[in-house]
Amino acid sequence: MVSSHERHKLMRNFRREPACVLALMLKCVAGLLIIAGVALIGAQTDLSGDVAADRLHAQRHDSASLAHGKRLYEERRARFESRPNAGGAVMRSSLSNPANAASAPRTEARSESLPRASN
Repeated sequence: MVSSHERHKLMRNFRREPACVLALMLKCVAGLLIIAGVALIGAQTDLSGDVAADRLHAQRHDSASLAHGKRLYEERRARFESRPNAGGAVMRSSLSNPANAASAPRTEARSESLPRASN
């Protein structure tokens, strides 16, 4: 059961509710308009010839840089693999290919390990 005081309080709160709903709707519409305006401004940015040319030049530079880096990597890897084995150890690059791993000679390199602590 609702007391008289609670009923008056509820009636007073519900009378103001349409104004709150209207204010909330206006805030949502304003936020959506701001978001739409930012999207339109972003869509209207025109790429002039200079900007497009700069982007194309940057892309070409990046691809040329990647090709140069790959060429250096291949040269260094070939130079490293052509060196004689130091200490008789099998190189990792030969083990990366399963066909080479099966035919690679197994050599036991002497490893110096630290003495184990006794329990």
